[in-house]
Amino acid sequence: MAAPSTPLCPGCFQPREEGETPTCPRCGYNPHAPRSLSLLPVGTQLEQYVIGERLGQGGFGITYRGFDLKLHMKVAIKEYYPSDFVGRSGDQKTLVLLSRETSELFNYGLKAFISEARTLAQLQHPNVVRVLNLFAMNGTAYLVMDYYEGETLHDYLARQPSRKLPWRSALDLLLPVLDGLQTVHNQGFMHRDVKPRNLYRTHQGQTILLDFGAARQVVSDQPQPGGLHQRLCGLRAAYSGQARPVDRCVRRRCHVLFRADRAGSASGARTQTGRRSQTSPIFQP
Repeated sequence: MAAPSTPLCPGCFQPREEGETPTCPRCGYNPHAPRSLSLLPVGTQLEQYVIGERLGQGGFGITYRGFDLKLHMKVAIKEYYPSDFVGRSGDQKTLVLLSRETSELFNYGLKAFISEARTLAQLQHPNVVRVLNLFAMNGTAYLVMDYYEGETLHDYLARQPSRKLPWRSALDLLLPVLDGLQTVHNQGFMHRDVKPRNLYRTHQGQTILLDFGAARQVVSDQPQPGGLHQRLCGLRAAYSGQARPVDRCVRRRCHVLFRADRAGSASGARTQTGRRSQTSPIFQP
């Protein structure tokens, strides 16, 4: 990390170069640009952490770049934020329910989010994101994880010819993730959202499994009041009994398809051809 006297971008905590435009070329943060009201303001302090620019956002959570003021290191901070149920209060931090009807659903998801964090904290695998801290604040909960320099598999594939990889490269990239996924399953936990955007390739060539979907699963399984049923029916279909117990997204949604045996050794792989992939033993119910 740069010396304290070096100006840093508030969005990504990287040193700013003299003469740079207001928009950071690394994270896109611009202090003068309009910002979504659903996001915490850049510079917000949560316990020992400072919030930076958004890394990603889904229907049930927002992940930010963050900086640990005690350890002087970058982290990733995931906020439980089910956008169908909540908004921000006037302080731009605290979550407020949009309807009393959704209070029970919000709490179901929050408990699952906390349970997910505690489960992940017990896992020790180089290809599964590491949990550093968990705390409650602003009417919700925050999960602090390692921050990795690199890009998602989605972005990495976008730069490849025809968005495909040679099969040997696919094996090298994804078999370690399968091993990590097996470790997760051995703990009685499911990822539920394996896809290229949730696989992160570091600058060191390591592939990390990110963004588990426990809160999404629990909320979508609960009876929904009124019009929320239709808004969440797609989630229920994707994350209920219609999906195979072992992350079917690995087969159907990744741009790289592969086969492996139960022990995790390679038996073959191929790039996507448009045909439905054959199911190997590891993907059996």
